[in-house]
Amino acid sequence: MKKKILTLTFLGGVIICFGQSIAGKYAESAIIAPDKVRNMMQNDVVIITDKSVSKKIWVSNLIGNTTFYAVRNAANDEKELYNIPPQNIGGYAVNIGCILFDKEEKQISIALNNKSSCIGMSQSDYGNISVGKDGIKAGSVKVGSNGEISAGGTKIGKKGVNINTKEALSGLQYVGTKM
Repeated sequence: MKKKILTLTFLGGVIICFGQSIAGKYAESAIIAPDKVRNMMQNDVVIITDKSVSKKIWVSNLIGNTTFYAVRNAANDEKELYNIPPQNIGGYAVNIGCILFDKEEKQISIALNNKSSCIGMSQSDYGNISVGKDGIKAGSVKVGSNGEISAGGTKIGKKGVNINTKEALSGLQYVGTKM
C-alpha cells in the first residue's frame, strides 16, 4: 500500500511538472501587429523544445507558416522568460523580441520589435544611475523631484497618466492561451 501511495505521489508530481512546460499549442487571445503581418496569422501557434539544446525553443505559425527560435533567459516556479535573437521571420525583420510564459495561467506573451515589452533583456537597457536636484535617473527610468515618473513611453505625474501608444504598441504583440 505504501509503495502504491509513493508511486502515485511521484507520478502526480511528474505530471504537474510536465503540464507546466511551454511546449504545446496556443490559441490566440489578443494580437496587435502591422496589417501585413496580422493577415498572415491564420493558424494556432505551436511551440516545441529543441532536441539538442535544453534552453532553446522553436515557435511556429506566429507569422504565416514560419518557424523561429528563442532562448530561455530566466525561469522560476511561476514564469519563464525567453529572448528572441535578431532574425528574419517570414519577411519581418526582428531586431528585439521576448516571450513570457506564465505557468499558472498557461499563457504566453510574445513581443517582437517592442523595446518597452522586452526591457531588461539587454545590457544596453541598463544605463548609468544619476542622482541630482532634478531627481533620479536609472537608464530610461526617471523619477523627478516634482514626483513625476517616466519609463518606457509612460509618464505618471500630477496631471495623471500619459502613455505614448506608438511606443507601447509598436511591433507585434501576441497573447495566447495553451490548448
